[in-house]
Amino acid sequence: MKKQIICGVVASMLVLSGGGATLGNAADLNFDLIASAAVTKASGTCGAKVTWTLDDEGTLTISGTGEMANYWSTVKQPWAKYSNFIKKAVIEEGVTKIGSFAFNSCTNLTSITIPNGVKYIGECAFRYCKNLSTVTIPDGVTGIDNNVFEGCTNLSSITIPDSVKSFDSEAFKDCSSLKSITIPNGVTYLWYGAFMGCKSLEQVTLPDTLKSIGGNEFSNCSSLKSITIPNSVKEICNDAFYNCSRLKSITIPNGVTKINGNAFLNCTSLSSVTIPDSVTSIGANAFQNCTALSDINIPNRSISIGKNAFRSCTKLLSVTIPENVTSIGDKAFGYNDSGRIQNFKIRCYKGTAGEKYAKQNNLSYTLLDDKVNPMPTAVPGECCVTLSWGQVEKAEKYAIVVNVNEEWVIVEKTTENTYKLCGLEPSSKYRVAVISMFNGEWYTNFSDAITVTPNAPVYKYPTVTDIEYNEEFHQFRLTWNAVKGAEEYGVAVKIAGKWKVHTCTNKTSFTSPKLRPGSIAEMVICAKVNGEWDTTAINSRSFSVTVK
Repeated sequence: MKKQIICGVVASMLVLSGGGATLGNAADLNFDLIASAAVTKASGTCGAKVTWTLDDEGTLTISGTGEMANYWSTVKQPWAKYSNFIKKAVIEEGVTKIGSFAFNSCTNLTSITIPNGVKYIGECAFRYCKNLSTVTIPDGVTGIDNNVFEGCTNLSSITIPDSVKSFDSEAFKDCSSLKSITIPNGVTYLWYGAFMGCKSLEQVTLPDTLKSIGGNEFSNCSSLKSITIPNSVKEICNDAFYNCSRLKSITIPNGVTKINGNAFLNCTSLSSVTIPDSVTSIGANAFQNCTALSDINIPNRSISIGKNAFRSCTKLLSVTIPENVTSIGDKAFGYNDSGRIQNFKIRCYKGTAGEKYAKQNNLSYTLLDDKVNPMPTAVPGECCVTLSWGQVEKAEKYAIVVNVNEEWVIVEKTTENTYKLCGLEPSSKYRVAVISMFNGEWYTNFSDAITVTPNAPVYKYPTVTDIEYNEEFHQFRLTWNAVKGAEEYGVAVKIAGKWKVHTCTNKTSFTSPKLRPGSIAEMVICAKVNGEWDTTAINSRSFSVTVK
């Protein structure tokens, strides 16, 4: 049989050659075809009915039926000595489980094919596969075990099917290129640190079935700016959003009963948080060092507040502590690392935990059993400020008052808890207060007045979007964008170093008269807003036109 095969090869070579001169070419062709075929580098078993083959191009193929074997840090996978050589992994149909540590530390693995028959991915299966950039998990996988994709630093995209019902601890820890993730409906728990250290993560979609946000779940996700927590969540565990330095706002849904220790520690951009009436405890350090947080609403129910809960929240200058708060931990309010925060004030009720805390810490406080005015907070805008304040018990309405020439003048009355004060001079300082009405009379105590400073207006200049030339008549046509509030536009030309308005128009275009070819004009478009021409930065935004 062997002799017949050899003769067949020789015969085909002779037919291809057409003569001895080209016989060598046929031999070369035969050699090239043999050389381009992948050759098995190593092989073996990796399960009761599962085998593996690694070829010399770096493709690892897993085939057979049933589950792959599990491996550990002390019991290496059989291809461990080739881990840096493996570039591609193909798991064939028939395999139902990817074993633990299966591809752990295959640092040059760039591609993985997972068939629909796989139901489970074992722990650390792809840990430290730092060149793996995209993964599609097939429909049918029900669970992702501990640390499956930990340290896959190049992983930027992953598709998770609705069949997945559980994410175990640190499943995507330190996937530093992952930008978005959608957790499918049906997942009830995210265990410890599932997305910890995903520093590029910007968008997270959580399912309505989720019951808890685990400890360190999103800690050190420094690109996360906002997240919606579904109404199904009952608990936010320790360090859940620790060091999410760009997180700006969060709404905690009604139904959450516990905000555990360090939950929002070092969320330095967090300026707004809503705590629902369902919360019964706020853990130690829960909002510590949230330096942008200026207002907090504590529910009026039996609730305990842990030590340092709001420590170093340096913009939080006033807090209202309801009657039913049961305990307040050491330095929970009014402290930073240097000691007590200057001008910090507590509003509380006589004989309550709030009054006790204020007295023990020698903090300024006002009893709400008496008539009080709210302390407003202010957000500056263009020539205006937006005031907000908390509800005052038994207050019938509120008045916004401004100090004018040492006299307090009411500028508006409202039953709302916010008001936009407009018509202010930019960069000027104003003393403003909000006072309350009780039994038809204004409570004219201005001790809680604040100083506000509006911002200067930001104008958008007209920007030329198109210049058209007519060479036959030696003209040009300018088109620019509209400016909000502009009454008219001026087309100005620089002559002898001075700007002169050539044409005024209420349109956003201008066609020049017939001009001399080759002449150059330095020009600018100005807008008239509130009766005045805006000539700010006029030289830096000018442009030149050469007549054709």
